[in-house]
Amino acid sequence: MTARVLLLALAVSACGDAPADVSDGAAVARVGDAELTEADLADALGDAPAGLDSATVREQLVEQWVQRELLIQEARRQGLDDDPAVARRLQEAERSTLEQAALETFFEQAPAEPSDADLEAYYDRHRDALALREPYVRLRHLRLADASKAAEARASLARAVASPYPDSLFVLVAAEYADDPAGATAFAGEYVSEERIRSLDETLGERVARLSAGAEVAVVPVSRTVHLVQVVDRVPAGTVPPFRLVRDELAERLGVQMRRDAQARLLQRLRSEAQAAGRLAVR
Repeated sequence: MTARVLLLALAVSACGDAPADVSDGAAVARVGDAELTEADLADALGDAPAGLDSATVREQLVEQWVQRELLIQEARRQGLDDDPAVARRLQEAERSTLEQAALETFFEQAPAEPSDADLEAYYDRHRDALALREPYVRLRHLRLADASKAAEARASLARAVASPYPDSLFVLVAAEYADDPAGATAFAGEYVSEERIRSLDETLGERVARLSAGAEVAVVPVSRTVHLVQVVDRVPAGTVPPFRLVRDELAERLGVQMRRDAQARLLQRLRSEAQAAGRLAVR
């Protein structure tokens, strides 16, 4: 099958065969007999990330729908929906969608999410495995593309660090000087491995490795960029991190395990019911 045919087949499998329901409101766009209604568009806009310009998003969604519908109708005109390979892909897409829908409905009805008690018990059982294999640090870090502001930014950061409210003032310093204020603020709240810092930049990683935790603000020029760094805290290798620092990671890890176990129980129940009803036969 040619690349053009594959593209059309993907469009068909993504949208299905049925045209949009025209009973849900006025038509926003029409391609042949297919219509995109105001209700359809409102549903799509409701899934858009907050903060985006709604007029621009609306225009993009309408254009995407038109382009997709043009491809679908062209595929049908060429008879590609009768192509055995396309039909198989459509059937597989339908089966995958139904499989996913069944699991989503199951987990909506019986959420498999760990409680705080579950997480604390898991933490206690796996303390040895959670011990850090390498040193971790917490940094206040500013990246400046404008080297001329390095001295001013360093003085501001040093004052923030020496104040009774260093984290709150760091947010203001980052907003004033950092290339990425939001990223700098988020990074300052995390513990990261020294290896991760070294992977971002070898020079910066080597300098951070030599810094002691405390009030010193170091200036690290790298090419045309200047980094200002202050080590807030160090956690040596072999340390078991406190529960609060690994809670989110444990929630994700244990949640995956719980959902996997719940899915296995669901499949076992469905298998037993199918066998009892004579609907399952495996040779």
